[in-house]
Amino acid sequence: MKIAIGMRDKERVNEDHFGQSKFYNIYEYDGSKVGLKEQRKNPHFGVDKHAKVEDIKEVAQVGNNRQQKTGLLARFFNTFY
Repeated sequence: MKIAIGMRDKERVNEDHFGQSKFYNIYEYDGSKVGLKEQRKNPHFGVDKHAKVEDIKEVAQVGNNRQQKTGLLARFFNTFY
């Protein structure tokens, strides 16, 4: 089994959102011991962001045309907006 731990830098654990980690330490458990397998740089660090409500509504086809109520996400927005 592999386990990923989000890292703030190459030595300190990231205490924020997992996706906001600069690095990921990948550990492997073989049934008796755990060992560090590799350290990967997060290619999305500092680049990606959370979507805006307007963008999500567009994807879910919710907004001005209330007749296009499709999927769970659309029902969510129709309930709360």
